[in-house]
Amino acid sequence: MRQRYHTRSIVLDLVVVALSVYLAYAALRYAWFDALLGYLGMYRLIGIFVVGVCFVSVFTIAPATVALVEFASHGLWETALVGALGSLVGDYIIFRFMRDNISRHLVALARRLSVLRSGSGQAAAWGRATLSFLGAVIVILPFPDEIGLALMGLSQMRTIYFLPLSFALNFLGILFIALASGFLSR
Repeated sequence: MRQRYHTRSIVLDLVVVALSVYLAYAALRYAWFDALLGYLGMYRLIGIFVVGVCFVSVFTIAPATVALVEFASHGLWETALVGALGSLVGDYIIFRFMRDNISRHLVALARRLSVLRSGSGQAAAWGRATLSFLGAVIVILPFPDEIGLALMGLSQMRTIYFLPLSFALNFLGILFIALASGFLSR
């Protein structure tokens, strides 16, 4: 019974991701997305912020990326700044959930796999630093942030360090995507 629920959950997640990718494709191909962005354009900063929140999830990253590129064509720095603030909010919600709820189980698994050693304080610190670094690399890349945030949560990163790091990484990631899009569209 549990196996059937797990399989159904994975299939549902894959369907949602596929719909998200199709939505991004449709956004590029059909005029309704331009109309939606025009509506959001009246509330530009709020629209960029909301799209920034959506930029962090595997389920919404594809259409959010298309929207951020479109917004960036009318104001690169504004889009990167406000989008990064929205991404920070989305990342913080995921980070708190990962760190507080899931990381207990992941820490036990990592200790069993010798990623985090409980014996040596220095070895554990190196393991946590490595996980934080890998998590940061994943967050800055134009991929969904969940895996990177899980690694940061697993490393037990403190919130006071996470918030500015998340903002900076998302700002650079959005800026990179917007600049690459502008470069490729020439």
